[in-house]
Amino acid sequence: MTRSDASVGVPDAEVSGEAGVASVLDGLKYRTVAEALRVAARVAQSAQHRAFCDRVGQFQSQLSPKAIQVLEQIESCGIGRVRSTPKGLYRVERERCRHPVCPTCGIRSRNRELPRVIGLFQNGKEAFGDDAVSFVTVNMEPCSPSHVRAVVSVARVALRNIFGKGSLNVRIEGEFEFAFCDETAQKTRRRARGWSAKLGEGSKTTPPLPHNRSVKPHLHAIVVHPGISRRRLSRLLGPVFKSSTGDQAVRVEQIRDRVGAGGRWVNGPDRVVKYFLDKAAAVKGEQRSGDVLSQIVAFEAYVRLSGGQRRRPRLRLGRLAVPRTLRASAMAAPSSSRAATSDRPAAAAGCQIHKRLPLRDQMRALARRSREPRTQPACSPPAAS
Repeated sequence: MTRSDASVGVPDAEVSGEAGVASVLDGLKYRTVAEALRVAARVAQSAQHRAFCDRVGQFQSQLSPKAIQVLEQIESCGIGRVRSTPKGLYRVERERCRHPVCPTCGIRSRNRELPRVIGLFQNGKEAFGDDAVSFVTVNMEPCSPSHVRAVVSVARVALRNIFGKGSLNVRIEGEFEFAFCDETAQKTRRRARGWSAKLGEGSKTTPPLPHNRSVKPHLHAIVVHPGISRRRLSRLLGPVFKSSTGDQAVRVEQIRDRVGAGGRWVNGPDRVVKYFLDKAAAVKGEQRSGDVLSQIVAFEAYVRLSGGQRRRPRLRLGRLAVPRTLRASAMAAPSSSRAATSDRPAAAAGCQIHKRLPLRDQMRALARRSREPRTQPACSPPAAS
C-alpha cells in the first residue's frame, strides 16, 4: 500500500505521536522518502514511557554509568528508520531497546513469557492436583543497589542447595524483584512495612535522594511440588531466609481466582504471573503512583543485577518434568478467552459472530474503498402507462 492509500484519516505528525498510531503507519509503504521520514519522525512511545524517562533523567547525576547507558537506550526506543523495498517504495522500521525495565519493551517481554509460565501452572495443576502448585514469595534482607548482585547470588545458591537434592522432586519458575525500602521510616516506625511514601505526582518533581537508600530484594515464583505440602515447603525455606523488616520471610500461597473490586472476576494465575513477570519500572507496583524514589532505586538495582545487559532476572530450578496435558489453545491469553466467553450466549442463540479485524486491516480496507470508483446505479425506465 502506498502513502496515498494511507492518507485517509491520518493526522499530522505534530498532532498525534502515540505509539498506537505510529505502529499502524509503520505497516504501510510510501512512494517518496519525504513521506516516510515524516512518519519516522513520530517516536513510538507512550505518554507513560516519556514520563518515566523524564523522572529518571532528573537523577542522572546519581546513576551509575551502566544505568545512564540503559536510560539513553530507553529514551531512544521507538525511533524510526527508513528502509527501501524491492518495488521502489519505502517503509519505516522501529528500533527497540529490548530492556525488561523499558515501559514499552518490558510489556512485550512479559507477554512473550506469559504463556510458558501459565502453561507450567496449568499443566502442573492438571497432572498433580491443586495442592501441588503454589505461589512462593521469599523476602531477603535490604541492601544497597551496589550489593544486589551478591545478595541475589547467595539466594540462588541457597535455593539450589535446598531443591537440588534428589529427594525433592520440584520445579521452580520465578524472577527476582526489587522495591525501595526506607530505613529511616522503619526507625521512626512511621509505616510497619517500611516502604516509601509518595513524594510527588508530577514528572518534574525532584525530591532529594536519601543517603541511606536501599532496596529490598525478593523472589516471586511458581512452584510445582507434588508430594510436598505447603507447610513443609515453608519449613524448608524458613530457616534459610530471614527478614528484619517485619515482613514474613517466606510465604507459600495457593493460587486461586477471586472476585475483585466492583465485582470484577480476577483470573488468579494470570494476575500472579503478570505481576512477577512485569519488570517495566513505570507500571510496576507502587511505581505506578508516581513515586520517584521507587522508580529510580528499583531501576538502578535492576541495572546492577543485569550489568546493563538485556536479560531477565529469572530463576529456574528443579528436575521435575511436568507433563503437558493441556493443548496450546487452552493456554491462550485470558483476554481472548474472555472474548470467547462473552460470545458464547450469542452463539448459543444461533447468532453469527463476526471476528473483529485489527486496526491495521481496517485502515487498509478503508483505503481500498476510497480507491474504488463510485458508480451511480442505473435508473430503470419509467413503466409504460
